[in-house]
Formats: sequence, structure tokens, C-alpha cells
Amino acid sequence: MEWKINWKKEVKEYAEAIIVALVIYFAFKYILVLALGANPPFAVVVSGSMQHSEDFDSWWSYNYNEYEVYGIDKENFSNFPSKNGFSRGDIVIIKKEENIEIGDVIVFKTPSLSVPVVHRVVRIKGESKRYYLTKGDNNAFPDTYYWGKEGTPEDKVIGRVILVIPKIGYPSIWLKQLLGMV
Repeated sequence: MEWKINWKKEVKEYAEAIIVALVIYFAFKYILVLALGANPPFAVVVSGSMQHSEDFDSWWSYNYNEYEVYGIDKENFSNFPSKNGFSRGDIVIIKKEENIEIGDVIVFKTPSLSVPVVHRVVRIKGESKRYYLTKGDNNAFPDTYYWGKEGTPEDKVIGRVILVIPKIGYPSIWLKQLLGMV
């Protein structure tokens, strides 16, 4: 039995599958934009800056001093959303929020990176315009993306993390690495 491949048919079928996948992706994305108010409505965690390698108690015993300088004790932190952090390759779902609080994990744009940052709020300053001092749970120091400011300006915040989907973002990371975006 001889196998013959109809290349035109194969290429057409692959092209159709890619087009259908793209239509589904963009339809899903814009439905989420409308429902959650954040654009983009999801992001891939591209670094280990929010990684907790141990259980919460062990992690806290090594990191407590990085939070207590902001008046955040173990009891406060244990009640924060995503108290156990998350890992590289996780996808976070983002909702636009007006009432961001200390302990929330936010996603924001920076002047120097091509991908958004996913970090925890440790201090809030300002009345008419709010600034969020953030840090990765696995980082020793707070973020300094906006030098001369009290933190990330509220107009650079995409939203607050409301859901984490573990590990399915790796293909996106690999593609961004291939394109030199990460």
C-alpha cells in the first residue's frame, strides 16, 4: 500500500485549524475583557519572583522581616489572597479593581519591561492619585520600576489577580523567549 500525501489539502487543513484557534482565542479574550474590565484579562507569570518553595510557615520564617517593615505580620499575610504565591508558568486571571488593598496581588505595566509584572502590594500612598509599592514574594526588596515615585502609579495597574491557573503558561513563555521578549 502506497501512501500519497496531498500537500495542498494538508496545508489548507492546518491553515484552517490555526485560523479557528485564533478566532476562538480572540473571542474568549475579548469576552473576558468585557466581563472583567482588564485588558489584557490574563497574564503569564514569567519569573519566579512570586514563588514559595516551602509551606507557608517555613516560607514566612525566612521572609517575615521583608514584610514587617511595612507593618505586615504573619497573621495579616496568612489572610492575603494568594498567600502561597504562585510559580513561573502559571496564568493569572485579572480583574480591573478600584479598591486595591495591601496584600492584593496586582498586574501592572512598567516603562522597562515588555511583559506585565505580577507582584504583591505592600504599601499604598496618595489620595487623589494612588501609588502602590509592590514586591515579589521571593524578592528581597520592593520594586523600583518608577524611580522618584511612591510606587506604581494607579494608571499603570491593569488589575488585581482573582484566579491562578497553574503551569499552563509555559508555551507562551517559550514563544516569548524565542522572540526575545523575556
